[in-house]
Amino acid sequence: MALGPWIGNNGAPMPFNAPTKVGTFDAQTCFTGGVTPQTFTASGYFTSGGQPTQLDVGPGLFDGYWVIDWVSRKQSAGTEEYTVYILGSNDPAFGAGNVEMLSVQDYGASRTALAPSGVPIGASPAVTSGETDYIPLLNFRSGIVYRYIRSWIDVNGTAPSATVNGWLTYDAG
Repeated sequence: MALGPWIGNNGAPMPFNAPTKVGTFDAQTCFTGGVTPQTFTASGYFTSGGQPTQLDVGPGLFDGYWVIDWVSRKQSAGTEEYTVYILGSNDPAFGAGNVEMLSVQDYGASRTALAPSGVPIGASPAVTSGETDYIPLLNFRSGIVYRYIRSWIDVNGTAPSATVNGWLTYDAG
């Protein structure tokens, strides 16, 4: 029985070309404040001018993409772990108890992917440079639309170092 055009007669997936996406870059929606990527050797917010970058996506629903553009990511020791978060709040000060995690993505050869306990998900791919990820993003959780967005990165392992840029875009088609 054929399961669809992507399945061969023997049940094996047919080869295909990976989809291409274009995430329109706009410095106004960039977490590093512009075209210059930020280098992380410790955990922290994506910043511009030394302050956490906070994007105001307005009072309505943001239905777009969070683009993560890795210039480089050290993984040579095999212990490096990088986890990137998108956080939302309706409090411009991002006060304690007023922040919601909207999205999370983990990277690093030693990292076991974030998953429910008992689900056998393997480590993230060990791509070290030239990777651009487009992660679908809504500023909506549990019936609440979040107006302000920040991005945070956790870095762990032996001398971790990552140079990365990130921005929000509507156009990723």
